[in-house]
Amino acid sequence: MLPKPDALLSLTAQSHYLSYEVVDPNASTIQLQNARLTQRSDDPFSAQPIKSSCVSGEFLPALGTAVSYQAGGDGTVSISIASREQAGVAATIQTISDEEIEMGEFDLIQLSARDVECKAEFGSLPVWGPGEIGSVRTFGAAHSPSKELLGGEVIIVAKAIEKLFFVIPGATGLYEAGRITLPTGAQIRIDEGGWIGSARLNESSGSLLQVDLSTDNDTIWMWRAGASTDAGAIPIGASAFVRQTRDPGVIGLQIVLAIVLLVTQTVAALAQTVRT
Repeated sequence: MLPKPDALLSLTAQSHYLSYEVVDPNASTIQLQNARLTQRSDDPFSAQPIKSSCVSGEFLPALGTAVSYQAGGDGTVSISIASREQAGVAATIQTISDEEIEMGEFDLIQLSARDVECKAEFGSLPVWGPGEIGSVRTFGAAHSPSKELLGGEVIIVAKAIEKLFFVIPGATGLYEAGRITLPTGAQIRIDEGGWIGSARLNESSGSLLQVDLSTDNDTIWMWRAGASTDAGAIPIGASAFVRQTRDPGVIGLQIVLAIVLLVTQTVAALAQTVRT
């Protein structure tokens, strides 16, 4: 009996939006360089004016905070937060001047190389935890195209079996077991476990996020365009693609066995001919 291969799901997509829940605050830290911070009062009836300033330092989200990235048409990437807990600070910014700024759910960080006053320098943004890419396009209802996933694919790779039957040498490394093209307007989600990867501004479009993630979860979920958020989820499972017969080492063993069988049959046929 051969062991079950270890599988890894990786996703590459172009989307306007993604959100994830922080499970490792250190891995979710973002270095800010001349980012625009817009602060609003949590009270919608407050007369307190909106504050806008340029900040440099570290963005430090707390454990359990939902961090969202959204790309705009002008090449701006916005970072917003939502707290899953009632108490505590969801995120802070530790500036280079040692000032600590507490962020609220109505505050917004904007990264833009075109902002004259706050011309930001930024690269890849971390993603480390469960979350979603894109939003479900529901026909006949109000929908914001600014959160759509426009395309991408899921690639399933597996680790080759190094020892066949614990004795026979197999193969080393990873091999591709399958891939799925993602439709426009869909949403991809993991609620447990999590993604590991990053998002950055897509260089060719300048208005989309290039998302590159991976997970060791066996299953991720896809909601296609038009599906409700409560039903219609389609599982994408690694186990449906990973087969031992696709393993390079197993394929090599199959070829050797086939050659041995062919030679044996040929020799047996020649022996039978000689006897007759």
